[in-house]
Amino acid sequence: MIDDLEATVLHWVEDHSHWEGVPWEDWKNFVGILASSVGLPGLSAGVHHFAIAVSENGETLNIIPHKVLLQDDGRRGPDNFAGWTREDYAENRRLYGLRKMTKVDERSLAALRAKGGRWYDPPPDSIAPLRQALPYLVQVGSAAERFLLEVGQASAA
Repeated sequence: MIDDLEATVLHWVEDHSHWEGVPWEDWKNFVGILASSVGLPGLSAGVHHFAIAVSENGETLNIIPHKVLLQDDGRRGPDNFAGWTREDYAENRRLYGLRKMTKVDERSLAALRAKGGRWYDPPPDSIAPLRQALPYLVQVGSAAERFLLEVGQASAA
C-alpha cells in the first residue's frame, strides 16, 4: 500500500493547461476510501483526469492515472471507460497497491492494459505540464518513468 509513502493528487485543468493539487483528504473522501463517496468541490460535471504521484525519499516512484466521470454534484458518476469486469477492477486496485511488482504482476497489468487500451491516459498535451507538476524528479527505472515513456510514445503515434 502507499500508506507509508507520500502521495500527491493532481487534477488536469484543461481550460488552463495545468495540473493543480487536490488535498489528500478531499481525494480520500471523493473515492470513498473510509466512507461513502462525496463530491470534489469546485469541479464541473464531465470527464476529468487525475494523477496520483507516489513518492519516497524525494523521488517519484509511480504515477497512477485516473479518468473519471463527475456528476453535477461533484461525485463520481457511473463509467466503464475500459470495458473491464468487476474482477478486472479488483485486480487493478491490487496491482496499484503494490510497492514492487513480480513478473506475474507485470504480466497481469499488461493484460489489463491491453484489454482496456490506453483509456486512462491523460491527454497528450498534459504530459509536459505533468512532469513539471510532479513533487519530485522521477526515479530512474521506476514505474513513473515507464508510464511517462509509454504515454509519450502513445501520444506520438
